Amino acid sequence: MEDKKLSEYLKNYTTYFSSRTEDNIRIYNTINKLLKFNEKEPLLGKKVLDLGSGDKEFYNVCLDKGIEISEIDGSTGINFEKDMLPYKDESFDIVIFTAVIEHLYSANLVLSEIYRILKPKGIVIIITPNFSYAFKNFYNDPTHVHPYNPISLSKVLEMNKFKNNKV
Repeated sequence: MEDKKLSEYLKNYTTYFSSRTEDNIRIYNTINKLLKFNEKEPLLGKKVLDLGSGDKEFYNVCLDKGIEISEIDGSTGINFEKDMLPYKDESFDIVIFTAVIEHLYSANLVLSEIYRILKPKGIVIIITPNFSYAFKNFYNDPTHVHPYNPISLSKVLEMNKFKNNKV
């Protein structure tokens, strides 16, 4: 989609989570449960990046909970397929990447950048539709360009040096 047409479309774009605080509180709680299930520390006390922060609702929930969080989104002019992330190496304990990867033709650069900015033993949490279940509606969003299922997501993570992946 051309940049101008995409910008116009995104002005009125509503996400699945529809800027509702309660949805983002649910995501926050789910992420903490996921971390606990995998015997990892919760978000509190970690340096977190909300990559592709969109309406900033998740970011705001984290701020309200006392999380040390940064955010960046395409609306700031960064292109996740072409640009380096403006953070130093090993800056974050956790990167949250919600509903973004399916909008990228190639996720290789941004994944290599996430790998670079994560601290050793850092965690990336990617939330994306599972194409195996969402195939009927996936392309109803004209900005969805690359579907993932657990196998393809695992492979793209492995290609970009991520180990111990749980998908």
